[in-house]
Amino acid sequence: MREFGFDKYESYEFAPNRLNSWGMLKGTGGGCSLLLQAHVDTVGIEGWKERWKGTLKEDPFSGALIDGEIWGRGSIDCKAGMAASLIACKALKEAGVLSLAPLILILAVSATWLWFNQDLAALTIDSM
Repeated sequence: MREFGFDKYESYEFAPNRLNSWGMLKGTGGGCSLLLQAHVDTVGIEGWKERWKGTLKEDPFSGALIDGEIWGRGSIDCKAGMAASLIACKALKEAGVLSLAPLILILAVSATWLWFNQDLAALTIDSM
């Protein structure tokens, strides 16, 4: 986030090898904040190897290119949304059109769990 010009950013280990990050672009003062969120992990791989045993798809993290498609856990997921959010934040800052209130970006693991999203958002806002 430093390379994208965030005014404040922080990462912390939510659980062993499970890193959460958040960043903030300061607004000009007042107004409601805009919070963007993307998850940076994948669902489990239970049953994957058994399902695809003996094929190019057997390794869930190989990123095998098969018939023009990339196969593997996390090959699509929320990566495009995460990249788009980072680029949007950078573009808004560079164009000088940030809102009155801060723009906050959260990149989280386990973000599909509703209780976790609420807790992370509260923690992030409290940390400002």
